[in-house]
Amino acid sequence: MSIDFTCEETTTEDTSAMEDVTTETDRSSDSIYSLPQSVHLPSRNLGYNCILVSISSFVIGIFGLVDSNHKYNPAMAIAVNVWGAILYIPSGYYSIISQKNETKPHLLHCFYFFSLITLITSSIQLGINLSSNLNLKNSEVRESTLWFNVVSAIIGVIQFITGSCFIYMLTKHVYGPAAIKAKLPSLYFSLQLVCTEFGMYVYSSVRATEQHQFGGGTPLLVGEKEKWRFCAAKI
Repeated sequence: MSIDFTCEETTTEDTSAMEDVTTETDRSSDSIYSLPQSVHLPSRNLGYNCILVSISSFVIGIFGLVDSNHKYNPAMAIAVNVWGAILYIPSGYYSIISQKNETKPHLLHCFYFFSLITLITSSIQLGINLSSNLNLKNSEVRESTLWFNVVSAIIGVIQFITGSCFIYMLTKHVYGPAAIKAKLPSLYFSLQLVCTEFGMYVYSSVRATEQHQFGGGTPLLVGEKEKWRFCAAKI
């Protein structure tokens, strides 16, 4: 039995020649930037919840601005609920859209970034609303604006929990050291046995960046300009 071995390199523009070898499903599974199917539904539901609570925060912030006592209550005066809502919405949006476009890792990066922003912003919103009402010296103003600070503080708590859940899921399944280590074995190799009228072939493709060829010390960063080393051996 003789084995004829050939090897060639192609860029991402020429990957059409590999469509019969490596399917789209195989490529997406190689990505280290993807959440498992088991957490898609919880993440998506949290995203919708985050957007709805953000809209509520924005509306309440507008009510606070038009309140006659808003200049005496710092939380109302600086519109903490309004700018907080603007920063919350992207994390909910990216939690939904990143799962519909798993082949675009930058969406998951944005999801992680805005989840951190949500965590920080919700802490600030909670702290400002609690301190604003407690530090008011005018008891009449304190009582009339109490509803605003209480509702805003509750929104801050909800968004803090939501942001914490986002960070936990992303760290556990994508960005944590354990998650990256678990996905590394499937990062470099793609093998497939193909039978044709001309014989049986074993195909092996190795994906690498321009900076890091196979065997380097740095894992592949999905999303960089790619080059495929494409080899075939005839059995």
